[in-house]
Amino acid sequence: MMLSGLLFALALESALTPMRGAMTVPRGQTRLHLHGGLSIVRIDLPSLPVLPIITGGAEVAHGVTSFLDLRLWLRSDLGLVNRLGGELRVRAVQGRHYAIAARLAPSAQLAGSFKDSVDYSGDFSTEASLLVSAFYRRLTLTADAGMSVQWAMYESLQGQQRSDVTPLPRYVNLALEAEWTRKNTRQNLTARLELNASLIANDPFSIYGIFPRLLFGSSFGL
Repeated sequence: MMLSGLLFALALESALTPMRGAMTVPRGQTRLHLHGGLSIVRIDLPSLPVLPIITGGAEVAHGVTSFLDLRLWLRSDLGLVNRLGGELRVRAVQGRHYAIAARLAPSAQLAGSFKDSVDYSGDFSTEASLLVSAFYRRLTLTADAGMSVQWAMYESLQGQQRSDVTPLPRYVNLALEAEWTRKNTRQNLTARLELNASLIANDPFSIYGIFPRLLFGSSFGL
């Protein structure tokens, strides 16, 4: 039960084209991306200095035009901290070996734990970022940099409820992702390293102000 309480507080040919970087999904096509991995948080206890948490998620993307797609995604940490969001991704520039895009992703988080009572918390946030992708044969490398702003939060702890609608810059989001395009299949493979820097001073769950996350996944055509 201690773990649930801590998590609550933490509250090209026949192949698929890349979908995880600055390349948007082609018009009229739909893709599914599944991923899983580990998030690393620091617990301010002598016996638990660093705690890896199993995380996973899914994303569905649909191409609206040749340069714009819409996405719906879900991310969960052990089923206790869950974030559901949408995304608008627009490709602004594309060359032979590179592409640049921007994305805007509003989302809502719900975290809960069950002990003596039902405690829960959540927020409403928006992430905006710039993506730069480089292509080399079947490999796409993407740098993703942006910021998350929390617009509102709410919580209920031991029957005491609280909410706050003060906008709060929450994270600087940095990520590197590799996507391997497999020929003669309808499946791509991905690996992603996220380093989200907390903008809250002395964040008790960060590792020197950083929340690392390592994810592996796969994309499919629908």
